[in-house]
Amino acid sequence: MKSLTFLFVFLFYFSTPIWALVLYQWVDKQGHIHIVDDPSKIPPPYRDKAKVLEFLPSASKSPPKRVEAGPPEPTKDIYGRDLKWYLEQKKYWLKQAEILQKQIKENERVMQLLHRGVPKARRGVRTPYGLQLGKGPLLRRWAEYKRLQRLNKILAQKLKKARYMSQKGILRQAAKAQAPSSWLEAIRNDP
Repeated sequence: MKSLTFLFVFLFYFSTPIWALVLYQWVDKQGHIHIVDDPSKIPPPYRDKAKVLEFLPSASKSPPKRVEAGPPEPTKDIYGRDLKWYLEQKKYWLKQAEILQKQIKENERVMQLLHRGVPKARRGVRTPYGLQLGKGPLLRRWAEYKRLQRLNKILAQKLKKARYMSQKGILRQAAKAQAPSSWLEAIRNDP
């Protein structure tokens, strides 16, 4: 019994381990696949086309590294919008804020001219958000002054909304629509 155990241990230590086994695969003219363990068993016309098959990588080769990748980043949020849509919305609100700010300043300039009674401010044409001086019918200066004050209050509210939307509103919309965090960072950093 001891000799059998010794023989088994001897064979185990000095035999070629299964994980170091190298096989060779080749295909003959009829398309049959042949697999052998010795390259000398491959017929000479097929030796240069033979493939080496290894069960596991040998010690000389490093094992392939697994890349831990999360799920792919979505290209759209839950409403079907992409990052480009959010960036365009931010640009739209920034542009609206700029336009509203210019209109408010223009109205304030016209109000000063109306208040001083400058000859240029005697005639003018009403526009939806202001007054164009210099041509048109005679103006009732005080009534136009009050109208411009009311318009500026409305424009100031719109300006406040446009600034909010360009700074925080679009960002909150994206977060509510479950946009990826990289999108939120891009929206926040977009000028």
